[in-house]
Amino acid sequence: MKRVTDRMSRLPLAEKTIPLSKLPSYRRMAALRGRIDKIDESIVRLLADRCRLAQDIGDEKKTMDLPVLNRKREKKILERVAVLASDQGLDSAMARLIFSDIIRLGRAQQK
Repeated sequence: MKRVTDRMSRLPLAEKTIPLSKLPSYRRMAALRGRIDKIDESIVRLLADRCRLAQDIGDEKKTMDLPVLNRKREKKILERVAVLASDQGLDSAMARLIFSDIIRLGRAQQK
């Protein structure tokens, strides 16, 4: 019996027998994960839009002979994002960290 139990623990969830008492929880978890997948799709679309806009801004900066890096603008963005995150009950430091990476990627689009 131990071998069967050990084997069951290595099987993908779809191949395991789920006790009926836990079935609603698994369905709820699957539904929640589905919602996260939809949000992830939206985030990727928005990031793609942001990258395209960053490229357009980079093109404008080139025609105006402006540098890619604008620390003052980046500081304002990070301050704004921290407030927005806090208003949504999120950790503002986490939001700043995420947006620092997003800004860095946008800067790379402008080169």
